[in-house]
Amino acid sequence: MLSNIRKFENIDYPFPEQQILQRLGYRSGQTLVTESSQKHLRDWLQQARAVCRPRACAGTLPVRECTADSVLLTDGTALNSRSLARFLQHAQLVWLVCITLGEELPALSRQALDGGDGAAALIVDAAGSECVEAALDSLQEFSRREFLRQGLFLDQRRFSAGYGDWPVTDQSHFFRWFPLAEMGLRLSCAGAIEPEKTITAIAGIRRQEGHNDPQ
Repeated sequence: MLSNIRKFENIDYPFPEQQILQRLGYRSGQTLVTESSQKHLRDWLQQARAVCRPRACAGTLPVRECTADSVLLTDGTALNSRSLARFLQHAQLVWLVCITLGEELPALSRQALDGGDGAAALIVDAAGSECVEAALDSLQEFSRREFLRQGLFLDQRRFSAGYGDWPVTDQSHFFRWFPLAEMGLRLSCAGAIEPEKTITAIAGIRRQEGHNDPQ
């Protein structure tokens, strides 16, 4: 497990209503919505917002070696991915993060489905997808500002297992790095993290000259 884990509760983030509507296919000035449909949408957005309570763990590890097709971290973890190695080619450290909305939002989606309201389930699902991304954006920006004060530059981009040629099964590393079971998270046989609306990601950190690597 990482020695420098930071836990975050009640992460503040702007509710991404426009992104949710876009994900659902609404286009401003183009999509005609009846008054009853509008009320249905607003009611379920409000319910989804109430149960979106993101929590996260984050920490750093130095990069020991970055080759053309793999990244070796100082704890001995080898991440075999050409696209990830390219993404981290200038990093001296990596920022590791896991963020989740927990069980409540998937439970709300199942409740809607069990009640025969598939449209509501789609609204809740879209809200969860956008909220967890927005919360991670906010956490990454907060962390970027903190690292700057230490003379470190955190990339504003991030990379997740399952993208490019980085296997989704590498999410298992996050269970070694962080106490994810304590957060109620589980790893499926296929390598996916449950419950849904959980993101693991990695971003590069470059060190300003004159500053030492934090261990």
